[in-house]
Amino acid sequence: MHIISSADESKNKAEIKALFEEYLDWVIEIVNQNYGGNFIASEYLDQDMLTLKKFMPPSGRILLSQSGNSISGIVCLKQLTPQIGEIKRMYVRPQFRKMGIGHLLVEKVVEESLSIGYQKLR
Repeated sequence: MHIISSADESKNKAEIKALFEEYLDWVIEIVNQNYGGNFIASEYLDQDMLTLKKFMPPSGRILLSQSGNSISGIVCLKQLTPQIGEIKRMYVRPQFRKMGIGHLLVEKVVEESLSIGYQKLR
């Protein structure tokens, strides 16, 4: 069973950081290999952790998925304008892929975005 819940900044900081780091390592490896980039994940991770509040209520969200006893994925919502939010840092750990967790995370973050007043774009 997969449970999607809102993250608590103080309680879940270690899990958030671990998932952000895995996400950034994964994305940056693809970018560096395929596009000749020279990005360093730790620089982005440090910045994200310093600015974590951009993903927190009232205008943002961090949602975690839990599968059994393990945190399996994350999705963040960041405000762009008072009516528009952006999905950020969507990531499901490799061992939990192909189980529908990504779909559940997207459904929940869209539901959350509508509940705080962001408009649904067509």
